[in-house]
Amino acid sequence: MKHFLKEYSLSLLAAFREVYQNRAYYVLTISVAILLFSLNAVARNYRLLAADFSFLLLVSLITGSWASMAGSSFFSLLVISLLAGISISFTIFLIKRQVTSAIHAGSLSVVLTLLAPACPSCAVSLLGIFSLGGIITILPFQGQELGIIGVIIVLLSIFYLSRKITTATCPVVFSKKK
Repeated sequence: MKHFLKEYSLSLLAAFREVYQNRAYYVLTISVAILLFSLNAVARNYRLLAADFSFLLLVSLITGSWASMAGSSFFSLLVISLLAGISISFTIFLIKRQVTSAIHAGSLSVVLTLLAPACPSCAVSLLGIFSLGGIITILPFQGQELGIIGVIIVLLSIFYLSRKITTATCPVVFSKKK
């Protein structure tokens, strides 16, 4: 187990160094995190926005969302949004690398990771849109466990992507047919 953790942590550090050499990935990570955080606030208040939309109301809902949720929920949403931003940056890095190196095998799996829900907190907000938010109340910690599960899932995704980033592959050599 100790060797396993050491191997994954080294892989993760190497992936961070490789991806974030390009400063554009910092911007992408922060942008995705802000977008996911904002979408959560909008999803929880979609009826209010639909009834009386204004840009000022939208900004107020996003900036004031921290006041309308418990501290642990806010922290969980913040962590998940940031981790999802990292996951998206890793995925886009892999897609770009595959396109530039002409490696097409396995590209479907990378594209599918973009389509998978990256933010479990956002998925929980969707329960409210479908009037299923009350389901959370039957859980022992009133939904706090979903935030922990979300963090674990996104971390596993980042570890998986970091392994794909740091895996050394041989260059593909195309031969000319005669």
